Amino acid sequence: MEVKRLPTYCERNDFKLYSETQGRFIVTVNPEYKEKLEEILNQNVFAIIGKVRGDNKIIIYDNGNNV
Repeated sequence: MEVKRLPTYCERNDFKLYSETQGRFIVTVNPEYKEKLEEILNQNVFAIIGKVRGDNKIIIYDNGNNV
């Protein structure tokens, strides 16, 4: 996950990662449908912030640095 890609005005990373707002969704999509999803969402604010890993780890990056 790349923290800098989150669409928010918040400066603090902990607020960015753990804020809950109405209308915010996390969506997982098969890579073959990524372009179609982007096409559907193109009039909305969205960000691709990461990808599903096969090793049960969550790795968070802040400006390229592991957090």
